[in-house]
Amino acid sequence: MTDTAEGASAVPEHCAGLYLIMLRDPEAQVRFDRGLLGRDVRRRMWSSAAAAGFSRLIITSSVDAQLEGALAMAPGTALRGPGLVVYEGTLIARSLLEQMAAHPLPEGESFSVDDGIGRPAAWFAGDVGQVPALLPLAELLDLPRDHNADDVVRMVRMKDLARAERLVLREEGIMGRDCSTWEDLVERRILRWLAGGRVHVARFELAAVGIALASGPLALLQHWGGLVFACLALFVGVECARLVAPLARLVPQESLMTRRRVGGHLAPGQMLARAIRPIGHAVLAAGLTYWLVATQTRSPVASVVVLAAGVVGVTLPLLWTRSLLRGVPRAALELPKAVHLLQRLDLRLPSWLEGVPLLELVIVLCACSTSPELPWLMLVGGAVARLWRWFVEPAEESVRYAPSPPDEFVPPPVEHSTERAGTPNGSSVPSSDEGVDSSP
Repeated sequence: MTDTAEGASAVPEHCAGLYLIMLRDPEAQVRFDRGLLGRDVRRRMWSSAAAAGFSRLIITSSVDAQLEGALAMAPGTALRGPGLVVYEGTLIARSLLEQMAAHPLPEGESFSVDDGIGRPAAWFAGDVGQVPALLPLAELLDLPRDHNADDVVRMVRMKDLARAERLVLREEGIMGRDCSTWEDLVERRILRWLAGGRVHVARFELAAVGIALASGPLALLQHWGGLVFACLALFVGVECARLVAPLARLVPQESLMTRRRVGGHLAPGQMLARAIRPIGHAVLAAGLTYWLVATQTRSPVASVVVLAAGVVGVTLPLLWTRSLLRGVPRAALELPKAVHLLQRLDLRLPSWLEGVPLLELVIVLCACSTSPELPWLMLVGGAVARLWRWFVEPAEESVRYAPSPPDEFVPPPVEHSTERAGTPNGSSVPSSDEGVDSSP
């Protein structure tokens, strides 16, 4: 970083382009150095602007931040060319920044951008003229049709933190604009705590595996307290597994050598996180089956039936786990989603239930009855439900690769496209998003 004296000449020609000028916010009551979801808010703003097409970052000497590639200037320094002036705690959606970079204003025009609640947050000008000391004001910019007021956030008070976090999570592809109550009130706050503490992704993933595996030994206590804690451990482990991939996007990425060493599909946030749920189902089903067979007074025939059903409840999730860990998941054993069934029936879950692991939540509620039969029946029923795709799969198609569910935040494994038999001119057609492979 270099410092330019007040009244100096304009920036050299090699710095010409669309500028992002960052000013100190005199009204800010928050500390920006504490970070926003594990990263400085000013770094996030500059990264988005650079990816959108902004060529140079200018900061005033009052901005206390070490930003790579930034040029420090005193207010009043001549600066010719189009630019965007923002307060240091401002976040703007990347798509809006891309439109600004693609359509700069002509010289002499300028517009103000507010943060959606009436506070000025940025100033977009065709010719900055000089580095301002305070944010200039002009006619309010009308946002494009596909943008909303929440695409611009200015962090002034602590109550603005939630809006800024929602914008970051949308930019990272973790949450949608219409996120559910569970995602907003629970998962967003957990991610804030994890990313703020810079929790190691691989260790957090291993902790999720351990919590899910603890459900089996807790069920072997053969006590109602152990039953409740076992089902809670399954619920918490599955919920932690859902957050592994979002955490991997928020924290700094690991080196490429580390990913190669652990394997591409077994890198933190990939297939192992998806395998935690079936592993937990299998372990808890095994513990509950032993409890029902060993302690309950039944006839020998009834005990054999319970044991056989328990074997089914353990085997099918383990087969799906093996398929995931080998990197070639088969959709025939993937657990169907209750949301899809409700959509068929033209029903909709309450907003606070959207995004919640429903099967695990029902298992926890069944455990509150202190009867091990109810959660055991839910686990066995869930295992049998895995055969639904296998029953309804068309005979002429062989479903090989399972699509990644959008609510698990896990990208699908990258595979090579296969040549499909019977296509005209023998052209190679990549597999569809449903993972259909017609090779024999």
